[in-house]
Amino acid sequence: MSAVARSSHIRPAARIVALTAAAASAGLWLGAPAPLVALLAAPAFLGAALGPLARCAPSVPSAAEAGLWAWLLSPAALALAYALARALGGLDGRSGACLALGAASLAQLPTLRARVAWQAPSTSARTAIAVGGALALAVLAFHTLLPGLRLGEEGLWHAGLIAATERALPAENPWLAGTAARHALLPHALGALLREVFALAPTHITVAGGVWAAAALPLALTLVASPAWRLGRRVALAVALALAGWNALAGWQLARGWLVEGAGPPSGGAGPLAALLIPGPVPTALIWTVGAWAAAAGALRHGAGSSTILCGILAGLAFAADPALGALAAGSCALAALLAPGAAIVRPALPLALILGLAPGAWLLREGLAGVGSELPARIDWPVWAAGAGPLLAAALPLVRGVSRGGRPIVALLAATGPVGLVICRSDLPGVGGGSLAAGVGLALGVLAGGGLAAGWVEGGRLWRSYSLAAAVGVAGGAALFVAGLPPLLSGGAATEPAVVESGAYLVPLERGGLSADAREAYAWLRERLPFGDREPLLLLSELRETQRLPWARRPHPAPLFSGLELWCDRSEPMARAHPSLDRRARAVRSFFELESAAHLGPLREAERLDRPLIVWVEGDDRLRAPGIEGQLERVGLAPLFRAGEVSLFVWPPELAAVRTP
Repeated sequence: MSAVARSSHIRPAARIVALTAAAASAGLWLGAPAPLVALLAAPAFLGAALGPLARCAPSVPSAAEAGLWAWLLSPAALALAYALARALGGLDGRSGACLALGAASLAQLPTLRARVAWQAPSTSARTAIAVGGALALAVLAFHTLLPGLRLGEEGLWHAGLIAATERALPAENPWLAGTAARHALLPHALGALLREVFALAPTHITVAGGVWAAAALPLALTLVASPAWRLGRRVALAVALALAGWNALAGWQLARGWLVEGAGPPSGGAGPLAALLIPGPVPTALIWTVGAWAAAAGALRHGAGSSTILCGILAGLAFAADPALGALAAGSCALAALLAPGAAIVRPALPLALILGLAPGAWLLREGLAGVGSELPARIDWPVWAAGAGPLLAAALPLVRGVSRGGRPIVALLAATGPVGLVICRSDLPGVGGGSLAAGVGLALGVLAGGGLAAGWVEGGRLWRSYSLAAAVGVAGGAALFVAGLPPLLSGGAATEPAVVESGAYLVPLERGGLSADAREAYAWLRERLPFGDREPLLLLSELRETQRLPWARRPHPAPLFSGLELWCDRSEPMARAHPSLDRRARAVRSFFELESAAHLGPLREAERLDRPLIVWVEGDDRLRAPGIEGQLERVGLAPLFRAGEVSLFVWPPELAAVRTP
């Protein structure tokens, strides 16, 4: 078949995106049924960037490559339009979402008159797309069968931040009311946009990033590995080891645990596969990182200006979502451009594009909107890194015999992730304490290991073939054992029955979650019938409300997602722990419910300063702890607002108690 016969024209896809995005914007504005709006908006979230790509990069050789860039850039472009409309234009969430969808429709107009045709995907690209679909379904199945994965600490934290971003942008910390949410702005703005358009629960939105990233990850890894290893079998091996190779040693340790009772836990950290299951921005930042490597691979080989620009943009997006992963992407690409043989074609264009791409994320980080620092000093967990990287580096050893000239810059790019990752581990960047950085390094070293095993077996002598065979058994066998043992490993640490109903913008608690029927009724009243909710009241709970936490989540407190209100203080939430006012507020809460006259008015003064009402939750154990607390609350200026059995709610200022429920 000729190249023209095998080409895929962009114009039909652009028409679909333009028409459906415009219809979704109009439907959302007019209040059309949520399923209809979601169906119409889906093409925009997958292909809004097709129009600009066709105008800026008409010479991209493969439709699979162009589709990957559209997949990675479209949600970010919509989130950027949404965030700017709200932050600069002062629009509410629905208006901002309508404007973002309208902008996606208009972005396709230049393409409708363009004659751009991209070649149909190759066999390896089609295989990678199919594997990505299967991987995305697996991630979705894990979260469906194991709700504890999305309702644990990470899931509740990011779900609360998404709900707070939907209320205001930039968002406030839902667990330390009146203070800024010092965490990544871009992923939660995207989550708030998805909430507006698709009407999903915030905890379901946190899963969407993992499913979306998993679908594109095999194709992105294929575009990284193909220029270096060329043959389809080598590329497939490299992609497989990239996904599971970091956990090769952990797989053998799991197998030993099946045979030997009392064997130690597996080593090697979470790894790329497990990182896709982490609710929040980690999967999103991970796929943007690999996308930056794929764009850098094209730039290092051909010096294409479009690939250079894409690399800078994707590295910047990764940095805005997870500074540690973004720095890994940018550092490895820049190092390869400066030091790799044959990379002078993009020097200094690629480092300059990376600097420009990281600039917005650096500004957000400086403003406290890109991440939250760890409580512990940054350090390298040497046993974890050695357990994960050791087998992969051993498998990649045959590459010392030499690499083809065209593959040398790619090998330099992948090899640079190791030292760059170790340097980042010693920095103060947010995210260095989590598993995301190790997952990023694991992806790059896995691609190297696949190439090394293939090179030693196919191109080496008898000694190298024997070495590669032994290394293949060790790495591939351990990776397969890890994949086989992953479901029981996850199910052992996650409850199979949720203690909440994930409905709409809230979580509705169930009695088996540790809440009494009275508490459930009080939360329902706050969600649905609070007459002055538009004034953004604060909720004050005593430390005895630890019993309301979900069984498998130590922190943060789910009250903001139960009630739709911000907590005045939660000492267990990670961002709150790093805030200078936490200790003062925690002491004030303790004294407030112990009726210490010296400090119990602190929450009232803070609410007055913020010009927001204060709602105080009193339950039976609070009355036992401080007899006469209800009378004391009334004496200091609070008024009874609502009562459900053992639960009483008091409000300040007292005149709000007279406001009738609509």
